[in-house]
Amino acid sequence: MKELLKTIPLFLLLFLLDCTTPVSPSPDPGVIALKVTTEPSARDSLGIIDGDALFIKINDVRAYRANDDYAVIYDTLGAYRDETRIINTFESSGDSFIIYEIGRTWLPPEEFIEISLTVFTSPVIDTTVDTVIAEIETTEIWIDTTQTPWDTTAVCDTTYKPDTTTTTSNILILGGMEFPVELSDTVSPIITVPDMFNITEHDTTNVILIFDAASSLKRKLDTYEFIPTFRAE
Repeated sequence: MKELLKTIPLFLLLFLLDCTTPVSPSPDPGVIALKVTTEPSARDSLGIIDGDALFIKINDVRAYRANDDYAVIYDTLGAYRDETRIINTFESSGDSFIIYEIGRTWLPPEEFIEISLTVFTSPVIDTTVDTVIAEIETTEIWIDTTQTPWDTTAVCDTTYKPDTTTTTSNILILGGMEFPVELSDTVSPIITVPDMFNITEHDTTNVILIFDAASSLKRKLDTYEFIPTFRAE
């Protein structure tokens, strides 16, 4: 009995030492700012003129690690569920296509190897969106200007809200003419873009995807097939 009593304090001491062992703090996250713009050469290769339009809708955006784990990239830092983003890939500012920010999310400070996104064609939205001020009442397009830094060259954090200004079918406007356009039945709408990048604590990492419009459109008689094609900048 005396031997048992002598061993109890030793067990208690080991338990207390184990409980007080310092634990390394988890690293703080960084931010990914995911952006999309159109390949500059598309203007000449497709004959794009002012007023032309190819609207696409994007959702289910993910960043993958090498072990196939992924993190969802939401449209804004305050978002907690996925939203559909609709952008006009032919919209330009001067001689350059607009750079759209389609995602801004906290991510752990790790290495990521690819971006995946789901892409479909979208009905034309019959409006011109000012890059700084959104006419919310008339366009029903919400531009969240509360996020910083504000990119004055892009329509940031664009979320589609159904309205009566959209057409009933998906239309490509090219060279001033309208053509029906639909996702090709030979491809998947889920696009994977290899792009190795690192997230750093307390910092914003800009990742830009280039939309290859010329490779994404295939004419078939009086219609176009949409084969979404992206690459990393």
